[in-house]
Amino acid sequence: MIDLFQFALNSIDIGIIIIDGNQCIKFWNRYMERISEIKHNDAVGKRLGDVCETFQKRRYQEIFESVFVQNMSRFCSSKLHKAFVFPASGNRDNIRQNMKIEPTTLNDECYALIQIDDITDEVSNEFKLTSLINELKRGYLEVKESEELNRQLAEMDPLTKIANRHGITQYLNKLFENKAELHNHALMFLDLDGFKSVNDTYGHLMGDNLLIEIAGILKRKVRKDDVVARLGGDEFLVLLSNIESTDAVKTVGKKLVEEIAKPIVFDGVTISVTISIGIVMYDAAIKDTSDFIKLADEAMYMAKNHGKNKFVLYKDT
Repeated sequence: MIDLFQFALNSIDIGIIIIDGNQCIKFWNRYMERISEIKHNDAVGKRLGDVCETFQKRRYQEIFESVFVQNMSRFCSSKLHKAFVFPASGNRDNIRQNMKIEPTTLNDECYALIQIDDITDEVSNEFKLTSLINELKRGYLEVKESEELNRQLAEMDPLTKIANRHGITQYLNKLFENKAELHNHALMFLDLDGFKSVNDTYGHLMGDNLLIEIAGILKRKVRKDDVVARLGGDEFLVLLSNIESTDAVKTVGKKLVEEIAKPIVFDGVTISVTISIGIVMYDAAIKDTSDFIKLADEAMYMAKNHGKNKFVLYKDT
């Protein structure tokens, strides 16, 4: 029967050590041979601390004392203790083991049954899985960031770094999904007067610098919550929010006309242009984004036809 028990203990995939009250090893199964590289015959009869130096430490001596004296079962997790039994050769750093110690009695003699469960592979696989999950998360975030960057680039004018036609159109489309959000909004359609002459006289680089400067003026002279966009060429849109009266929007129009009429100096060259602005206040009769822009555009052409360098409110046309 004893041979049968020994066969069973040697067949399981967990380390089994049996020690007596003097911590002398009475049994050392084959699993322990495998993880320690110490044979059964070289372990049995010796003190546990002499075979595995880890158990010489005070903390483990106190654990064994609680097992033998207080008849307590103890569990030591790899989370805290990492490992207890190490091979004679090889890397020890990544070994992870759980240990359970249970008191037992046979013929009035006290023993401790020590179970060493080597979970190195499980921890390694868990680490690999965690690493994979983290890598997938990073990849997902990179994709989302890339998508967001691409979205921003798709909605931004590369020259002036303000919204482009697509960007302002998308923004207005969202507002038109809930027209109540357009309450007290006004749309300005702006077109430079004399821009072609600047390009023809000083070249396209000077024209690009002028457009960048105009975009900067528009952003500086309206509020943070207002939206400035370049439709293309020398055409811009400004969407004003929280406009309480036509007088308020006329004040903004007058300010922009005056500001842009001021001479601009680039590398010693003075450039003078003006701007024509068409303004339309939102009302429920405006069906959609296209209609909104079309009305502002019509008002802008009226400003052009009335001498340029001015703004025209749509209802005044």
